[in-house]
Amino acid sequence: MAGRKRARLTERRKAMGLSQERLAEAVGVDTSTVARWERGETEPQAVHRPRLAEALKVSVETVGELLTGAAARRTAPAYLAPYGLAELSGAGDRPTTTPHLRTPGARCGPWKTWPCF
Repeated sequence: MAGRKRARLTERRKAMGLSQERLAEAVGVDTSTVARWERGETEPQAVHRPRLAEALKVSVETVGELLTGAAARRTAPAYLAPYGLAELSGAGDRPTTTPHLRTPGARCGPWKTWPCF
């Protein structure tokens, strides 16, 4: 991963209104260390990740995602697959869209004469 820029880490730092210097102070490292993390030259050591997460107001897992540049993808339960809900949004355990089990106006019953509820 050396040499690959970590734009998501930089974006999060800026979104929090932190300069590299302020982030370095909060984590307890040198400013050049933060710059190397953002350029993708080095990885934050495990001891620094919780403080980095606290400074950026995210979880340690999210720090890992910021460093790799990819969000963790989670899959939905198998029973939601027929409704096109193979992935979850990442904002909790709710599907990205609401499954509609029945079409509005559909008819049920043995002869399709009863309204569906």
